[in-house]
Amino acid sequence: MAIVVMKFGGTSVANVERIRNVARHVKREVDAGNKVAVVVSAMSGATNQLVAWVREASLLHDMRERRFRLAFVDADHSYEAVCHDIDNIVPLLSPGGWLCFDDAFTSYEGVNRAIRERVIASDAFDLKLQPTRKLFAARKRR
Repeated sequence: MAIVVMKFGGTSVANVERIRNVARHVKREVDAGNKVAVVVSAMSGATNQLVAWVREASLLHDMRERRFRLAFVDADHSYEAVCHDIDNIVPLLSPGGWLCFDDAFTSYEGVNRAIRERVIASDAFDLKLQPTRKLFAARKRR
């Protein structure tokens, strides 16, 4: 007895008749005594439609057209990750918008260094505050 992996997608599952044809192929292998694993991907045209629906529904569809008044960074504490976050968020902040960080100026040197280099040393921000022990906030210039 063989193990047979059968993959179908696109036009081979585009309509009911074609799906029945796929079932006949699978049944033939099962009837021959084989163990069958069937992998089915999207029907013809479905992948493009799914991608279109996701893009349409996504809040992140086209971030270049959006501006935010507040962004809060609280994730990976590495220097590279925080720099990446800052570099990607700052262009999306509206003038006068706030960029805030958790775990600022604590034991996370990557966070501390990124804030010092990318925010405190930057002329893009006109107000820089540390209102609590581990919260840092900066306001983008108007």
